[in-house]
Amino acid sequence: MPDEVMTEGSALEDEILVEGIMAAGALIALADEKLDISETLTLESLLAGPELLQRCNTEHALGLYSFYVKLLRENFSQGKEEALEAISLCREDIEGPALIVRGGIAVAQADNELSECEVSMIEEICEAVGIEGFDTLGMAGSKPTETN
Repeated sequence: MPDEVMTEGSALEDEILVEGIMAAGALIALADEKLDISETLTLESLLAGPELLQRCNTEHALGLYSFYVKLLRENFSQGKEEALEAISLCREDIEGPALIVRGGIAVAQADNELSECEVSMIEEICEAVGIEGFDTLGMAGSKPTETN
């Protein structure tokens, strides 16, 4: 029985983490008000990455991402609040906050642009999960880049 309870708890933690990553990906993808396919593909490729994420159902995870994208498009401030709430649930996870922020950074860089609004969103996500910010991630001095 204890193994069964541990497995159920682990599955719930994985679900919370996957939702946090999908919410962060949607927030960053829409931070500059442009949803680029490369951002979505980068997020999808992250699902095949770390062992923790390989245990999730990709279709379900992408459904969560679509849910947050739709929420943000309908009402960005309300959607942002809900996404940050989902992200903050991962605050106590040992690996979760770093995975969420690194995933968000990958999404932000997927279109070869790192806009000020994306940097700002990454900083808000860092705050939501209790990470000090770019300094902690070795990104001190990262500057937004814009291409026309």
